[in-house]
Amino acid sequence: MGGAYKRKIAEVNGSDAESGDELNASQNQTATASSGNTDAGSKRNPYKNKQRMMVLASRGVVQRQRHLIDDLRGLLPHSVKEHKFDSKHELSLINEMCEIRNCNSAMYFEVRKHSDLYMWLTRVPSGPTIKFLVENVHTMGELKFTGNHLNGSRPFVTFDASFDDAPHTQLMKELLQQSFGLPRGHRGTKPFHDHVLSFFWLDGRVWLRHYQVTETQRDAKGSETALVEVGPRMVLQPIRVLQGSFGGRVLWTNTSYVPPNDKRAALRKAKAARYAGRLSQEEQLKERVASIPVAEEPLRDVFE
Repeated sequence: MGGAYKRKIAEVNGSDAESGDELNASQNQTATASSGNTDAGSKRNPYKNKQRMMVLASRGVVQRQRHLIDDLRGLLPHSVKEHKFDSKHELSLINEMCEIRNCNSAMYFEVRKHSDLYMWLTRVPSGPTIKFLVENVHTMGELKFTGNHLNGSRPFVTFDASFDDAPHTQLMKELLQQSFGLPRGHRGTKPFHDHVLSFFWLDGRVWLRHYQVTETQRDAKGSETALVEVGPRMVLQPIRVLQGSFGGRVLWTNTSYVPPNDKRAALRKAKAARYAGRLSQEEQLKERVASIPVAEEPLRDVFE
């Protein structure tokens, strides 16, 4: 009995070992197949240029400014939305926020007096930083153009030849290209190019225009390509260029820049000067009327 019992135990242990070896072999084959699929997927859709941009605004934005920020976020699928930033805090805190969200660039819209909109464009954490004054804002809801491109498609980012004339405009071109250019293979983008982001340097400002690339059937032999504007529109007046991210040494300053407060003060002074001129004219009229001699009427005392 004892020998038969030992032989039975040995047979059971042998069968368990064989089943364990078969299970390990099947697991190894599954892991190899899955790793092969992963490698094939990574080769099909490589994502090497990993870029993430944080887009945020300060408190006090009005309706038009908020719609402009939403339009720009729609053009940047690699952007990260963040809550409103309190302007009482230091701007260097945005670098820490970008580090937490794994962002290597930031676009911060600062609003002052519910009317003046400034855009800070920077590379985190080493810089540089460019501060712009945003003017002539027209959102897509206001323009209502007929252009309509595919949501998430990668744009052609084009620049005027005037950007290569000066060092500060070359720096603006490079920073705008890195900010508005969508990385290849990003999960929020689609492998199509059907719209163009155009930047023009004119009158000391950066003019932004957005077009859709369309093809119209010309004849039976071929078709022609045309551009249809989509929006939004805005004009960026550069103020200064900083070496670091939201700080550092000033590399360039726009000497022809006039703050909006000074423009409003000049308008108020001109309006006050016109009002003072009207008052002086009224005083001169009173003095002139008083200096005219009045002839006495001969029949004034007849009935007295």
